[in-house]
Amino acid sequence: MNIKFTSKLYELVKNYLLGCESNKERICYIFGYKSEINGKIIIYPAKIYIPDEKNVDSTSISIRVDHDITGAIYRKFGESQYDVIINAHSHPFDHSLKVSFSTIDDKYDLLESNYIHKEIKKIKK
Repeated sequence: MNIKFTSKLYELVKNYLLGCESNKERICYIFGYKSEINGKIIIYPAKIYIPDEKNVDSTSISIRVDHDITGAIYRKFGESQYDVIINAHSHPFDHSLKVSFSTIDDKYDLLESNYIHKEIKKIKK
């Protein structure tokens, strides 16, 4: 799978997630489109949603978004024509080249993706 950002959206996401001097994690949601070309999936991000900081509980090693806010974002996605949603967050605690996927993130992402898949199907009907 490839993800192809426009340069403008890429810079916006990069600057938001990584351009802050804060040591707290930051999160955004990216809506986009999926295409398949010669058996390869290509994702085209198109729009970014950044939750208001007052609705986010964030430390240097964890982040939680108020459930009403994530619900509203998922509803926007469900009511939109987009077919891809990406949850992206920073990990400001580790600047090494040895960063790897977090088992905590993997566990949460699996729970979240199951919920999104089930609920979004209801909305997109």
